Amino acid sequence: MLYIHKLSDLNAKSAAIESIQILRSIRQQESSPTQENLGSHLSGSFIANADIAVIEQAILVLQPTIARLNAILAARNPVHEPVNVSRSIQGLTQVSGNLARNLEYAKEMLSLQQGIVSGVAAVLNSIPFLRTAAEKSEANAALSRYFELILRSKDLSFNYHEMISEGHVLLVKDLVESFANGYVFHYTLEDEIRKANFEAIKHRIPAHLLQESCDVAASIAQVKEGVDRAYDVNMRMVSQSLVLFSFIKWLVSR
Repeated sequence: MLYIHKLSDLNAKSAAIESIQILRSIRQQESSPTQENLGSHLSGSFIANADIAVIEQAILVLQPTIARLNAILAARNPVHEPVNVSRSIQGLTQVSGNLARNLEYAKEMLSLQQGIVSGVAAVLNSIPFLRTAAEKSEANAALSRYFELILRSKDLSFNYHEMISEGHVLLVKDLVESFANGYVFHYTLEDEIRKANFEAIKHRIPAHLLQESCDVAASIAQVKEGVDRAYDVNMRMVSQSLVLFSFIKWLVSR
């Protein structure tokens, strides 16, 4: 996608702009909207079992990671920075529900994607033969239902609320980077004045607490993989809607 770079970018205007390039490809390659050629254009946006597995693994480690951070907070060890531990817990908790909902969405799309291809192809092939207003209205309603299913919205926009979006991607990215820099450990005022990095304060942190932080960081990295994959799934569904939109424009303009 050339102009749509985040989930909120999809709307009727941006779809029309994005469709220009897709339409050019369709016109060069296709003579009719068969199930096979529609599937070929959509295949790059299809969801795979591997996507589900990555998201499921992230969910599997999320709650134990939050529980471990809660234990660190409860221990009140002066070597830790409680404010940052709390922020880590809040961030991961925020991600948890959205990632679970995204998993269910991804599973639904995986189970329905072949049916969507065949169903849309059937409606598209009927378009040149529609004569009455009732027939055209019925076809339009059928296509609208497919868009609503894919985008979770009655408009040409992706309803990403309660799902993984750019904010969650940035949140876990920042957490991974922060943990690598000793985010949950306390920096003294002197450390701050000297602009000491994590390497400079490691010597005063017990080895088992350093290891604990490394373990939590590794788990958060797994969460990040799942969040990134869920976001990619969402963007692929936006891409899929653009292909369908372009096929419709192609047929209507012929």
